[in-house]
Amino acid sequence: MQRQLLYTFCVNKARAPLLFRYELIHTLWRLWKHPRAVRTDIVAFQNRKLRHLIRHAYNNVTYYRDLFDRAGIKPGDIRTVNDLHIIPITEKNDLRACAAEDILARGSDSNRLAALVTSGSSGRPFIVRRGRIEDHVINTFRIRALRQYGVRRRDRRVMVSLGEVGEEKRETFLTHLRQALHVYRSYRVKCLQPARVICHSLEAMNPDVIAGYPSSLAHVAPLAQGRFSGKKLRHVVCGGESLDEVKRRAIEQGFGVRAFDIFGAHECNVVAWECTDTGLYHVCDDNAVVEVLRDGEHVAQGESGEVVITALHSYAMPFIRYCMGDMVEKGSETCPCGQPFSTFQSIKGRVRDYFYLPDGRHVHPLEIILPVFSEAASWLDQFQMTQETESRFFLRISSLRTPMPEDLERVQKAISERLGKGGDFRMELVDHIPFESSGKFRDCRCLISPRVSDSTPGQVS
Repeated sequence: MQRQLLYTFCVNKARAPLLFRYELIHTLWRLWKHPRAVRTDIVAFQNRKLRHLIRHAYNNVTYYRDLFDRAGIKPGDIRTVNDLHIIPITEKNDLRACAAEDILARGSDSNRLAALVTSGSSGRPFIVRRGRIEDHVINTFRIRALRQYGVRRRDRRVMVSLGEVGEEKRETFLTHLRQALHVYRSYRVKCLQPARVICHSLEAMNPDVIAGYPSSLAHVAPLAQGRFSGKKLRHVVCGGESLDEVKRRAIEQGFGVRAFDIFGAHECNVVAWECTDTGLYHVCDDNAVVEVLRDGEHVAQGESGEVVITALHSYAMPFIRYCMGDMVEKGSETCPCGQPFSTFQSIKGRVRDYFYLPDGRHVHPLEIILPVFSEAASWLDQFQMTQETESRFFLRISSLRTPMPEDLERVQKAISERLGKGGDFRMELVDHIPFESSGKFRDCRCLISPRVSDSTPGQVS
């Protein structure tokens, strides 16, 4: 009963008794204390939240009740994180195959939930739904990570990113109040614009912090050279894609400040963030229970495996032992910097390259891909698009069901139109698109060398 009332408050914004408001306040209070806590405090917090989540999911979410019943599991069987292994792992396609009412908690109004569309690290589009209050709570973990990078409450933060589907449902009174009071203000610049437009917008906004995709920021960085010296920009924070050393170097040289990396996902927001002292990634253990598995078994320190999360604060659409598809290298149980969070040594996730189009445009690949596959969500499983030469583009698709000829014709026509004249576009249906030997999945790959003119100020489109 207590957990049900807590869920009702978090998801539907109902007025909850003082005891259950305390649960919410307890989470927010503890997450600010945890960086100075000891490891046993983190584990105790995980166990407490995990028991709440498991009971809620069993009582209110059809998918998890059926999953537990098939496995012969009752909520009381899961007392600590060490008991999680008895729960079967959920793949993205398991949830995609379900009706919305089966994966959303009983009583949730899907029309009032934010619907966040992600292509995922494995090139599979997926919709994550979250309540407004949930969204604020989960976002607080990102604010905590940003504060460790020196971001202050009064800082102006500009995000170079895509506009999110369902973003308007994330706008609440608290959001507008925070903006009006200049507390953790955030503004957005669309990453699909030409580089010079993005650079001019950033310069005009004069931000304290810039955040965005590594590919977008590295694309803009040559134009930013010298433009932010003497201004108040202090940090660049990257996320949404893998930040390799080439992009990191380009961003830091272009913007003249240090770049940091946050590994996140729509399913739970922050999964891990880069330590400023050691370069390891602190796992956000109080936001999610994170397992690193290979062939279903936990890997040892220094070994690579897939990330499986149990999101501790997602009630409207729970994620319990959910395989994200990202590959990481497991680190130490706690960070040498002294914080009590477990670590990743490295992250081998999604990588995207910009495309050079035959008509001279240099565009973010999602400008071509995302509108097309938003319409194909009912049958699309996975995709990978490659620029093979100056004019030749190749798309591999795996499907949930055999698409109709008209489905494929629509994709062919839409992408050909976006590529413009001179583009030779082909596509192929395949059973599966594997990760590369590096452990990374590149849903958009450019195999040609960058054009020299595109890195020259005034020449980048």
